[in-house]
Amino acid sequence: MLVVIGFKMIANYFYGGKFVLTELALVITVVLIESSILLSLWRTRGMTLEPQTLPTG
Repeated sequence: MLVVIGFKMIANYFYGGKFVLTELALVITVVLIESSILLSLWRTRGMTLEPQTLPTG
């Protein structure tokens, strides 16, 4: 995500004004976040959490 925002800032600085629209950068960022969440949920489906025991003593 930082690469997308950094590219937007650099491109707008060198090419002046609105070379990369804010809305486009926002859409790309949202898609990246959503796809990473969905991929994480998909890869961990069916996994059960095993309780961890704390050491005593």
